[in-house]
Amino acid sequence: ANDTTCSLHGELVYPHFWKNGDIMIGGIFPFYSSWEFTDLSYSVMPPPIICK
Repeated sequence: ANDTTCSLHGELVYPHFWKNGDIMIGGIFPFYSSWEFTDLSYSVMPPPIICK
């Protein structure tokens, strides 16, 4: 069997994003780039919004 391992050489440095002592908050947020809008007359229930 091919028994290779991967290891990180050196230190990751992201000075523009964080430094020691910072608190990082993350999340996953949906993003919709296109919506289909309909003209609403308010006389009937509107249809649901459709993502394209």
